[in-house]
Amino acid sequence: MSEQHAKDIHDLLVMLGGAFASAGGLEAFTQLSGNLAGYPFVKVVVDRHTTRIHFLNHRRYQFHSDYIAEAILGTPAAETRTNAHSI
Repeated sequence: MSEQHAKDIHDLLVMLGGAFASAGGLEAFTQLSGNLAGYPFVKVVVDRHTTRIHFLNHRRYQFHSDYIAEAILGTPAAETRTNAHSI
């Protein structure tokens, strides 16, 4: 891993931590998290164009692509999945 890549990852983790802290910290994490093999996790989408961080509710959006389709692109997830196969 390059030094720049490691710095970029570190900066992203710091940014995510700050965003979670301002969103309610552990309580917000718990409300949005899923659990995989006993480990809690939260899905995030980073919109690099707007520099906005989206925390996804795992119970509502099983796939990141469904959230991106509906919340960012304004397209029904099922329609996006159907059209993605024709691209």
